[in-house]
Amino acid sequence: MLEPSPSAIVSDVFPPVPTAGGRGHPVAAGARQLPIDALRGVAVLGILLMNIVGLGLPFAAYADPSILGNQSPLDYWVWAVNAVMSDGKFRAILSMLFGASVVMMAARAARRRDRRC
Repeated sequence: MLEPSPSAIVSDVFPPVPTAGGRGHPVAAGARQLPIDALRGVAVLGILLMNIVGLGLPFAAYADPSILGNQSPLDYWVWAVNAVMSDGKFRAILSMLFGASVVMMAARAARRRDRRC
């Protein structure tokens, strides 16, 4: 008895989604959700703000901006605004958008599965 190939099992469980140019291409332009894509871009840029401090300065600068001797009021204001506005929030937004994308993909796969039956 022959066992099905792994690609046959995957294609049964995860049928291909409608795409612009066939299999392996991005989804059609009409199927994109522009507000979700725009919010995802904003979230990625917000994560960049958090990572600039974490990757560009010593680790302790994430909690204390004066660690390198910069003690001007502007340094504290920039650090405080970054900490209040972006610290963790953009990660949460991106995580929620990832979950929403998974739900949309699962719903699209379920619709395709219903059409095949």
